[in-house]
Amino acid sequence: MLLRAETIPIEPDPGNAGVGKLTEHLRCSAFFIDLNHRDISVSGKVKKDEKTQRKNLNLYNRNLCLFVSYPRVRGDNWGSGLKNMKKIDKDIGLYFIIDSGFTSDFVQMARLAIDIGLKIIQYRDKNADASEMLENAIKIRKLTEETDTIFIVNDNVDVAFNANADGVHIGQKDARYEDVRKLLPDKIIGVSTENMEQSLLANKIGADYLGVGPIFSTVTKPDAAPPIGVKKLAEIVKATSVPVVAIGGINLKNLESVLEAGVNGVAIISAILGSSNPEKEIKKIKNKINKYNQMKG
Repeated sequence: MLLRAETIPIEPDPGNAGVGKLTEHLRCSAFFIDLNHRDISVSGKVKKDEKTQRKNLNLYNRNLCLFVSYPRVRGDNWGSGLKNMKKIDKDIGLYFIIDSGFTSDFVQMARLAIDIGLKIIQYRDKNADASEMLENAIKIRKLTEETDTIFIVNDNVDVAFNANADGVHIGQKDARYEDVRKLLPDKIIGVSTENMEQSLLANKIGADYLGVGPIFSTVTKPDAAPPIGVKKLAEIVKATSVPVVAIGGINLKNLESVLEAGVNGVAIISAILGSSNPEKEIKKIKNKINKYNQMKG
């Protein structure tokens, strides 16, 4: 499967230190990739060793080089446009994050979430390179494409684009929302926020939803900010107009206190993927959310 990289110029922003991945002028013409690792051609030079392939393919660490598929090669419309038909709504429920820190069965977990009826799946992978991420994302996308389940890719904008995911989720140290929106004008873009100031800004500039946290101490993200607690969470929910997804240290025991803050959804990782029976935990959490919502009318 051949992919072509296109040049997309983005003006540098010297005042924003965390966005080097998106703020370079890109010069990625004549870059071709064979995802089956048969060869890579850069400006006509064929490189066959895997080390060079991975170095060249993992472009996201140096800049953003969007791979645009040739529909003629694939014979379908995969990756052929930026249009997105799925939209996030206020009733999110369990926002399921499939994290490589807990599982490598991404497809199995995605299928499980779809079968149970979850509305959003996020693929989060801090271990794989761009090549592996893209292959995994495409597999998940194939599962969600004909369903109502929204598929989000964490952090990696080029992978989200090429897998034709429904959207991408970015953190405070990732690319700027404004730059991502230029590249993905019709996709869902979620933004992680850790306090009121960040939440108000993300709400103002047009984020489709906020991932607010950590609410409690969490083992999933070692470099996470200090927990904000449910009181501050409730204040953020009241002060913003877009859906709020709470994240960080949430489990069955403290779930109700988070729901009482008025959130639209809860993102739970370790309490599900770290359990011996993820399916059972997902159903328990989903049922508890449903019962709470029914009780609140």
